[in-house]
Amino acid sequence: MTAAETPSTNATEKPSVPSRVQLPEEEITLEVMQQCWKDQEEYINHLEEKLENLSKSRDERNRAEGTRREQLLVMRLTAKEQEIQELSGQLAEVKAAHSPTSALLRSTLLDPAVNLVIDKLTKQCDKLKKEVEEKEQE
Repeated sequence: MTAAETPSTNATEKPSVPSRVQLPEEEITLEVMQQCWKDQEEYINHLEEKLENLSKSRDERNRAEGTRREQLLVMRLTAKEQEIQELSGQLAEVKAAHSPTSALLRSTLLDPAVNLVIDKLTKQCDKLKKEVEEKEQE
């Protein structure tokens, strides 16, 4: 293939996709060898561009997928944190419901029957303390 045999490309023509160059089997002239070399360089450049574009698109896809996965995990984390807050609130309510309040304790002391029992126990406790002190002094 000589320089005269190669198709010319105008500015209005769409550049063709380069293809793999195969050396002719007949004797090769310097011009043919140079043209083949040039064509091969174009083909290699085309393949490198194609590889770079594929790599970029793959990177963009991976980045988009990573972003989507990150957003999904953040949403799940937010839902779990909200659930923890709700459960801790419920736990506080249950604790508050089961612990007697000071008003409840005061109301039990106002009950005359309970108050008599408490007074009797207090007197017995004081009596036992005095006996212990007397025994210790002896």
